[in-house]
Amino acid sequence: MQLETQVIVTKNAIIRIHHPDLTEEERARRMKEIEKAAINLVRANRRAEAAKMERN
Repeated sequence: MQLETQVIVTKNAIIRIHHPDLTEEERARRMKEIEKAAINLVRANRRAEAAKMERN
């Protein structure tokens, strides 16, 4: 797997971002994981908001 590295230089930092060269299957698998994590985050946020409203 090849890696493309992006370097951003700012006043206070040097930031290196590594972009792997992924197969379409691996990219799809990772995007599915991100989607599931986003759904879980939204659900947790809604539960927290509902609990907050119940306490008030």
